[in-house]
Amino acid sequence: MNIIDYLKWRGDLTFAQSQFCQVDELIFSRLSYFDFSGLFNSYEEEITIEEAYERFSKKNNEQKRILIEGDEELFPLMAKSNRFKSFKLTRFVNNIVDEERTQFSAITIIISDIDVFVAFRGTDNTITGWREDLDMSFQDSVPCQIAGVDYLEQIASTYTTHNITVGGHSKGGNISIYASSFCSDLTKARIQAVYNNDGPGLSEASSNKQGYKDVLDKIHTYVPQSSVIGRMLSHKEKYTVVLSDEKGLMQHDVYSWQIEGSCFITLEEVDDGSVFVDDTLTDFLKDSSPEQRKKALDTVFELLYKTKATTIKEINKNKFENYSLLLKEYSNLDKETRQAVNLIAEKLFGSAKDVLIDKYNVAVEEQKEKRESSIENMQKQLKDFFDQKRKENSIKKYQRESKKNS
Repeated sequence: MNIIDYLKWRGDLTFAQSQFCQVDELIFSRLSYFDFSGLFNSYEEEITIEEAYERFSKKNNEQKRILIEGDEELFPLMAKSNRFKSFKLTRFVNNIVDEERTQFSAITIIISDIDVFVAFRGTDNTITGWREDLDMSFQDSVPCQIAGVDYLEQIASTYTTHNITVGGHSKGGNISIYASSFCSDLTKARIQAVYNNDGPGLSEASSNKQGYKDVLDKIHTYVPQSSVIGRMLSHKEKYTVVLSDEKGLMQHDVYSWQIEGSCFITLEEVDDGSVFVDDTLTDFLKDSSPEQRKKALDTVFELLYKTKATTIKEINKNKFENYSLLLKEYSNLDKETRQAVNLIAEKLFGSAKDVLIDKYNVAVEEQKEKRESSIENMQKQLKDFFDQKRKENSIKKYQRESKKNS
């Protein structure tokens, strides 16, 4: 079952009857993707999930901004369930600033008089959101991470007696780790747990800082077996592999994560595809400089912005027109800029090729070792067989001679 099935099965039980679990945090993390714009009368207003859904349902379909299949069921099920309907939502923020390459959104869930859950949204389908994600490949911190620290401090100073749990999916998981690592020591001491659901790690520099090390034991990272996003950048925390019933990149969809009871169904390790992606990206980041990656990404996104689209969906909506424009603009780039983009593409594909070659050589060597081991085993078995036969013949000979002499 998935989180929708879990809600239908466990929704009648309150947290007092069945305590908070890893599946609940995933539901809170997914809830952060909903567009709560216009639902609150003020930033400080606190409304129950039940009331929030009533207001949300009055929006027209275009305003609801449903991102993926599953969202349509999630919110109403939460609003009707004894488990979630009385929790209060507050302090919703949703900032997209193209000029600053920032996409940041968060909401706080008041679970009880002593507990709050801070949920950071992952990347939406805006071009700016994806741009900020990729900026992580050459920057130690990006605007959404800094905004995450500020937001967490604000919640801590508002709900001064509450325990704090932090979580998110995709980039939201990354922000959860960053904000928890680099908030004040007073706030950090109140954090009970940090949940990262298939989100990128931090930069190498950030993951080596004391702030990250201070919360390392509180971080719970979950990735599906073919994880791509969740294998990016530096992860020094332990991770748990969750079974997904989707394939490849589609496993990033939390509705595909499989659940048994109140726990994820887990696997021992990620699959070969995920390992390949991790090795390729690691090799690529070592082989290219931050300056090279920045120049290439600046160029690519400048081209995308020329389509006048604000989301990936809008680009795909007028595929032929936009792709034609992108090709034309690319061909008009000066030679140096084109070379910068081509160089990064070559390095990325070169890293993938090198990893494939290494894996092929390892596989060949393993097969060779297996064959040699098999031959050695066969030789040993033959030797043991003939030794045994010689031993049996010697015994028979001895018995014949003994009988003859007697």
